[in-house]
Amino acid sequence: MFALLRRRGYLWPSAEIYGGAAGLFDYGPLGTALKRRIEEAWTAYFLGLSDDYHLIEPAELLPEAVVRASGHLENFTDPEVTCGNCQAVFRADTVLEKLRPEGVDGLTSAQIAELVTAHGVKCPSCGQPKLSVPGRST
Repeated sequence: MFALLRRRGYLWPSAEIYGGAAGLFDYGPLGTALKRRIEEAWTAYFLGLSDDYHLIEPAELLPEAVVRASGHLENFTDPEVTCGNCQAVFRADTVLEKLRPEGVDGLTSAQIAELVTAHGVKCPSCGQPKLSVPGRST
């Protein structure tokens, strides 16, 4: 799907010629037009509901000091698992969601590794049961 959006000029990876930036994309001419139409429809809907709605446009990227002061660096972590076969990296909660619908919050790396090993969880990309938790191999 991404290849089609890229070929048609909707979007492509940001700073691609410099190696890109994970998770950031630039909109092409068609992508910009589509994004503006969606924003206009969303704005018209919500501003039409009540006089109490007001538009603001905050910064999308924040300095590290702001993120640190809010506690996000110390308190919000997403444990990852890595495939020993294809080297793909996944969030542990998404890989273990069928086993643990409540997520992996509060579990240590050792507990996550134990779940992965005990249930023979397979890599979503290549299907091999070679997932490991950083700092510990399974």
